[in-house]
Amino acid sequence: MRNLTNSEISQLQQQHCTAENWQNIFVDEYFSCEEINNTIFSGKVILDEHVKISRCEIANYHIKNGSVIKNVNSLTVEGESTFGNGIEVSVLNEAGGREVKIFDRLSAHIAYILTLYRHRPMLIEKLNILIDKYVSEQTAGIGIIGEKSKQSSAGACKIGRFLLILCHKKRR
Repeated sequence: MRNLTNSEISQLQQQHCTAENWQNIFVDEYFSCEEINNTIFSGKVILDEHVKISRCEIANYHIKNGSVIKNVNSLTVEGESTFGNGIEVSVLNEAGGREVKIFDRLSAHIAYILTLYRHRPMLIEKLNILIDKYVSEQTAGIGIIGEKSKQSSAGACKIGRFLLILCHKKRR
């Protein structure tokens, strides 16, 4: 990854792009800014090659190779986030007492054990320690838009400490 060159910054500015600090924008060795316009960058932003971005505000994201982002009012990560990992949800009993920490690798088997093996407290404790370790490894201040992802016509996608809000634009 490298910083933008002065000519790339000039081209982006001609394409109606702005940045809070151009030095916080990092790009792939083969990056081309031809397909990026009407975009506001803030925080740390990493752009891989072959990305297409238009009419968007992006803060603290890594946009992977081949991704397309169009008409997204705001795509931001604020502070450290677990991206939904580690949030406890009540299962089996709505009054509580059988919470399971969700995470992006949670299987039906692990959820079953965490829910129904409460009579094995050491097992539950060790599983929760492993889950907590995984969650801490996933915690970051920068989000990732995966390779060849497409995001379009969304009002805002804002991620905070334990929060993800996705608001779609209203259709008329």
